[in-house]
Amino acid sequence: GCYDRYGSGTTCNWIDITDVPAGEYTLVLRTNWQQAPDALGRHEQDYTNNYAQLCIEITRDQNDVPSFSVLQNCPTWTDCAGIPYGDSRYDCTGTCGGITQTGDLNSDAQRDAADAIEYVTGILGNDVSASACTDLNGDGLITVTDGALLANCYNTQDAHDQSPHVLHYHPWCDYPRGWLSTLDTAWLSLGNFDPVGKTVDIFLKNPNSRVLGYEFDLSGLTIQSVENLSPNVMNEMAVSSSLGGTKVIGLSYIDSSIVKSSAPMPLCRVHYLTLTDAQICIADIADIVNEDANNIIHHGTGDCLTVPNTVV
Repeated sequence: GCYDRYGSGTTCNWIDITDVPAGEYTLVLRTNWQQAPDALGRHEQDYTNNYAQLCIEITRDQNDVPSFSVLQNCPTWTDCAGIPYGDSRYDCTGTCGGITQTGDLNSDAQRDAADAIEYVTGILGNDVSASACTDLNGDGLITVTDGALLANCYNTQDAHDQSPHVLHYHPWCDYPRGWLSTLDTAWLSLGNFDPVGKTVDIFLKNPNSRVLGYEFDLSGLTIQSVENLSPNVMNEMAVSSSLGGTKVIGLSYIDSSIVKSSAPMPLCRVHYLTLTDAQICIADIADIVNEDANNIIHHGTGDCLTVPNTVV
């Protein structure tokens, strides 16, 4: 039967066109295009059948349900350099055969923790804008999701490189990618307000999935610093803010994640500089991402704590 992923014995593969816009498309399949030998050093005797293409037209009905039909006698697909079934591709800057990598914020030709950290500092400093080279999930925004997708890229690639494998398929570093996991939900809430110690705690309930990262804004205070309270990632979840700001970002750069919990558990502690209102509130939740760096449903915006009159 057909499967979503190719494996030994697979007779056919499903191709998901759920979110593909209506139009004409060419599906190209290339096998061993670099003419590499197998594990025993043997080369193929004939490479003329190592490629195929199929042209389809996707249409959508009045309910936006997609369907497709096969187009006959379509032109041979060529890469951006004009080579039939060639390797040249446009990079994120629009250069054919260019070497700029999407997500490589520091332009050192490597996608690693330094870039994920730069996403977080860029968000806090409001000095990284969405573009084809920075917006990893294609939503027009730069949030913790982009940093999480970058961390997922280099961590998954590293694990892949260190394990035996015969399938050289690396989708975790192909962008844009990611989706909203509607089966996963998380809740943020406030608690443990300490006017003497000038702290307030944030709690997380995540019964459906582990959490790799989060980003939210508070109102009613300005932040001095934040600290991680999640016990299973105490030294593995970096929690960041800017002095005098209101935004908090938590992200694991080493692919650790917060365990599931069906009850609210301590997430982080905010040390505040000043109180600016009679209530401290979760003003906005930008994103919460699961262990696969996909967005999940989140709740908690508008949750507030009242500041006693003796404190304000």
